[in-house]
Amino acid sequence: MYEKLFDENRQNNMRNFFLNSVSKMGRCIDYTKNEVVKKSDINEIMIVISGKIKVCTFTSSGIEKVLFYLREGEINGEVSYFVGNHIEAKVVSMEDSTISYVNYDDIDSLLEHNPEYHAFFIHSIVRKYQIALSQINDFLAEGPKVRLASTLYRLCAQIYTEEKGIKVIDLTFTHQELANLMGCSRVTITRTLQELKDDGIIDVKNKKIHINDIEKLKALAGI
Repeated sequence: MYEKLFDENRQNNMRNFFLNSVSKMGRCIDYTKNEVVKKSDINEIMIVISGKIKVCTFTSSGIEKVLFYLREGEINGEVSYFVGNHIEAKVVSMEDSTISYVNYDDIDSLLEHNPEYHAFFIHSIVRKYQIALSQINDFLAEGPKVRLASTLYRLCAQIYTEEKGIKVIDLTFTHQELANLMGCSRVTITRTLQELKDDGIIDVKNKKIHINDIEKLKALAGI
């Protein structure tokens, strides 16, 4: 399922489009690690030029729930552009990042003259919908080990690097951040990560998760 949703060629084509054909129309702002990203104009979309950001919401008790992680070439605010409602979510830079802000009027003009470009926006929206849907499905999984396997496999399909042939999820996590992402306790995450390490499926180095056996991870996730 995730191979089709996160097809590498399609993702790269989408990212290249927003980086090379859209971001240059906007104004760029630099952010430092952990800085809250705020738009000065609600009638804009964000395009990540460099770095990584997270889009998140919070429970009534203040627990963070990450909705999406965005890397270079990925966008935020496209749903509001099409539906007209401005969705409130907190956006935070995970590392030093640069974001381009493109005004709705410029997007209107771009799409009016190039209607085929709608496909890239649709891809971004559908991709986020499927991420959200898969997160919901994870809550229905039988046990934290299956849920964690599914979460890690999904993250690996979205954003990874390779080191000596091993896929590495290109995000750094504390155990608490993973717990918030999955909606479980930090103790559960610590125990379950250790189980996956004992099984030889993953390793953790410098807060980054290395996938030693992607097929075992996929089978455990039931994908």
